[in-house]
Amino acid sequence: MTQKKWITYGLGLLVIGVWGIILQRIFSATDPGTEKSTSGQFSLETRKAKVPVLQPDTFSLQLDYGNPFDTGNGAGRDVKPGITDRIEVPVLAAPPKPVAIDPLDQVVYLGHILNPATKKRVAILSIAGKEYMVQEGDSSGKFKLWTVAAGEIRIGHGRKIKRITSKL
Repeated sequence: MTQKKWITYGLGLLVIGVWGIILQRIFSATDPGTEKSTSGQFSLETRKAKVPVLQPDTFSLQLDYGNPFDTGNGAGRDVKPGITDRIEVPVLAAPPKPVAIDPLDQVVYLGHILNPATKKRVAILSIAGKEYMVQEGDSSGKFKLWTVAAGEIRIGHGRKIKRITSKL
């Protein structure tokens, strides 16, 4: 039993010693007062790269060419500083006011069926391109279906009620 104790103590001291060496190398490598590390395996010095010498330009611009945007009628001529041409901008008329669209004009009556469970008529409507099935007295969005007959329906939107006949 005592031999195992001495092995445990010996291994504990060995671990503490290894960690001490590791921490000493880390702190000596990051110490701002030293230029080189103490291990000798790596260096914190940076090498300076050689920058190539730039040569002066060997070409010159030839600026004695004509205006490439000149169409021959003087439209692309250069304007001297201080001189401006008067540009006439046509006055546009005010845009027309939008016409209020009646939402009831977007309703199309496609037909009806009889609901066997409630014995009520169910109208098939197309409102703004989408098809709906609505029973008498029910509403779909802001529309309320008042009555359903064989060839026509009465539908309301707000305070307005309209009679719509079947298109089919």
